[in-house]
Amino acid sequence: MKLLVVGGDSLIGGELMRRARALAWSVTGTTRRLAAADRMLPELEILDLATLDQDNGVSLPAGSFDVVVLCAAHSRHEQCTRDPRAAERVNVEAPVRLAREAAQRGAHVMFLSTDSVFGENNCLRREADPVVPGTRIYPVLKARAETLLAQTVPAGQLAIVRLTKVVSVRREPFATWCRALRTGARIEGFSDLLLSPISLRYVSQALLQIGASRAAGLFHLSGERDLSYAEFAWEVSAQAGGGAVASQSMAQAGVLPSYRPAHSTLGMQVTTDRTGLRPQPATLAVQDLLAEAGDLDPVKEAPACVTAA
Repeated sequence: MKLLVVGGDSLIGGELMRRARALAWSVTGTTRRLAAADRMLPELEILDLATLDQDNGVSLPAGSFDVVVLCAAHSRHEQCTRDPRAAERVNVEAPVRLAREAAQRGAHVMFLSTDSVFGENNCLRREADPVVPGTRIYPVLKARAETLLAQTVPAGQLAIVRLTKVVSVRREPFATWCRALRTGARIEGFSDLLLSPISLRYVSQALLQIGASRAAGLFHLSGERDLSYAEFAWEVSAQAGGGAVASQSMAQAGVLPSYRPAHSTLGMQVTTDRTGLRPQPATLAVQDLLAEAGDLDPVKEAPACVTAA
């Protein structure tokens, strides 16, 4: 298999490339960061979606690819609000353009989307349910990209994959939690902010499965249920061998969230029927998180937060 990952230095993109190499796939990635390309050449090529000229020919790296995964995005709500025009180019215009070119070359196109296209309060979150992104810029742009991609790419060549919260030691607050557990410090989680956690391992393996089979359509990858960050912190602590957990509301912490969903879990029945993929239980997401922490830890003696991995 020949794989191209647009956004190869992103959290998910980098893991996709690593796991695809382990399967002996031919792997190419792109990045907008020159420093990242310098570190990882020849696998990463420079491609800055924010500066693409809409009138300037082909923008994908040269060559043929079996699967093209569009990972690159401006995903922070604050970032999209500060510069909505740049966010539109990166999250909508560039992916649609690149997807069209990839499809013309015969590739299977995979676009990573988000559970936030259903908005903050909508409880109808199955694959066939209509999206209602609300007014926040990031979900509005992701929903628009989904629509335009479906109009642009032949149906048999397009997979749109919506994700719930991906937990990783490369992402906060989970990195801070593992560091705290190693030193015996308490970890802190909000009691009134929800997530439906899925691990980096679960997501990357699922995406490679969908890509390898060239499955087309709309797919969901989700945790099994909603938890508060405090509840998830308790699960992390319990599997790591115990440790103090502090639970507080966002108001108590003086935090004003940019996005606060009343629901996070996505329905996966269609995805399960078509691919066999099932929602990930929180216990397994924690196991993967702690295993990831162990893989990254240079200390020979396993720290407390990986004893259960």
